[in-house]
Amino acid sequence: IAFSGHHIDKADAQQVALLAKGEAAQKTVGLIASVLSLLCTYNMLVVCKLPYMKSALGNASMKFNGTKILLLLGPNQLKILLSLTTDAATVGPKKQLASLLDLSTERAMLLHSSLLSFECLAVVILNFVSWRGNAEQIHMYGDHYEELGDK
Repeated sequence: IAFSGHHIDKADAQQVALLAKGEAAQKTVGLIASVLSLLCTYNMLVVCKLPYMKSALGNASMKFNGTKILLLLGPNQLKILLSLTTDAATVGPKKQLASLLDLSTERAMLLHSSLLSFECLAVVILNFVSWRGNAEQIHMYGDHYEELGDK
């Protein structure tokens, strides 16, 4: 869809109709991705409260906060930024904010990818702090370990 949007003959009605169908499918898939990210986050909350998870990982919910953050931000952040572009915002306070930010579609996409880099760094730091010092407490396959010798 991204490639064909820039490389179609706008005079050809069949190609224009195909592009319109592709853009409609892209919006539908985007909405489905947002809903599924919310469901995954909810599922993670439920699973982290299971007694087995609590006994094996301790505070499992804290340890997977980074994953939850990325699941929520991934599909939704770009939609929010695109809604604040000067092309999309038409009336009210949203238009005032859009004129203040002066975001074009390309700038919104670039800001999204830049923010995701910083968000990934924050998730790495959060995971490092959450999992630090717990290696000896995690027993996924029982309490008996054998040291493997050099062969």
